[in-house]
Amino acid sequence: MTRAEIKKYIKQKYKVESVSLWADYPNFIVFRNNKKKWFAAIMDVPYNKVYRNFDKDHIIDVMNVKLDPELITSIKNTKGFAPAYHMNKTHWVSIEIGKVSDKKIKSLIDMSFNNIS
Repeated sequence: MTRAEIKKYIKQKYKVESVSLWADYPNFIVFRNNKKKWFAAIMDVPYNKVYRNFDKDHIIDVMNVKLDPELITSIKNTKGFAPAYHMNKTHWVSIEIGKVSDKKIKSLIDMSFNNIS
């Protein structure tokens, strides 16, 4: 899925628009439920900030979602996943957009939306 496809999926399924909260980072967007709790964030960040053991310096799109810590433990080091960029690594995971199947991304968005309080 692309960034645009993720935004469309969330808007259609949950009737939620993305919000850009930081003027200095217009490509950083968040999705919040009706209680203003975040369930997803999309950011463009340097590769080496997400995958800390690598020297690559190009920019990638990642989406952070909030999941059960046991699930995070099992997926965070598989292809397309990493410990959450700039978030609590126990409850959030980063997904490299374009590296994980559409079906999996949708499933994880749904889990995140349904697991926030």
